[in-house]
Amino acid sequence: MSSKEIYNKFMNEYKNFAGDFAKTIAKIRETLPVNEESVYYNLGTMQSNDGTEINSNIILANGYKFKSEFEQYKRNNPKMTENEARARVVFKFLQKNGEQLDYQKNKDDILFANMTREQFYAQYIYGDALSNTNYYAGHLGNTRIISIETKETPTPRNLEGISEEVLTSWNGIPENELFLILYKRGLYHESVHLAMETRDERKCDTFALLKIAKEHPKHATKIFDIYNFQRSKIGYTVEHIKKSMNEGKLAQEIKNGTMTYVMPNTYKKLEQYMRNPSKIPDKDGDIIKLTCELTKEPEFSNEQLNDFITLISDKNLSSEKIAKNEIVKACMKQGEFSDIDDFIKNDKTLKKIFPQKINWINQLKKQHTGR
Repeated sequence: MSSKEIYNKFMNEYKNFAGDFAKTIAKIRETLPVNEESVYYNLGTMQSNDGTEINSNIILANGYKFKSEFEQYKRNNPKMTENEARARVVFKFLQKNGEQLDYQKNKDDILFANMTREQFYAQYIYGDALSNTNYYAGHLGNTRIISIETKETPTPRNLEGISEEVLTSWNGIPENELFLILYKRGLYHESVHLAMETRDERKCDTFALLKIAKEHPKHATKIFDIYNFQRSKIGYTVEHIKKSMNEGKLAQEIKNGTMTYVMPNTYKKLEQYMRNPSKIPDKDGDIIKLTCELTKEPEFSNEQLNDFITLISDKNLSSEKIAKNEIVKACMKQGEFSDIDDFIKNDKTLKKIFPQKINWINQLKKQHTGR
């Protein structure tokens, strides 16, 4: 099958997963281990961020179908703007799901920060359906949407600096199965966000990988190794935390779950199950209970978090300062980076933020010793 056929088959076969999973969560929510919160890590990540209620009316946005309908609008209406065509695709999609939202009546609704419903649907809902794996819970009536990124090749993002051994091992999995693993990882991850109304990324990663390992036990170690490396990158978190501090919005950024993308200790706990999938429960309800148990404590001590936040706010950073931070060390170890300069240059966001200062003594040593 082509990559497009694999994607469409997956989207059809798994169209009810997120809604059914939400119903499972609703039944067992009161029995799940409760999060312990830290002001600089996960405070507020289990609270609703936009006032929407949790429900099981979750539908998948098919990127190929969105693009096809957009092209049809443009063919039939050559003078129609791209924004209007994209927004109309989303309005039509929601109407098929029973929503009463209408393009002419609702396109100029102001949703937030002077953004109209037309702009939001065109830029974010339509845009993500074609290029990103994400979820949306607000401004869609009673509907929740998950988009799954279409893939031409079955390779995860952000693998700069990965070892050839890990990448070769991943590529040794049959291609059709690789696509399926990638799409499952996206769907299971985003389903936890919506079903639990959580922005704790650790819960999403942990559930997704545990469930995939149970379903693909032969490749569980390979799957763990690739995602463990990917999650060692901290550029996204550093960029957003730094920006939020400059704007006086750190508490909201913490509530958004930005710090929980940094999770080396969670992956340590997860590893024992990924390397021995027989230890993973069979049912989704039991897997989410295990997930909540593994992720109920803050990832780091208050002292480590304070030091990390202080590091990010430092305006006179050097690679030496970065290398001494305990959280950075843990992430370097997670990604098997022994050199801070390699860690920075292989994180495309991080290297834009921190001016990389090369240790010339070490460079000279490498030149003379060949190491």
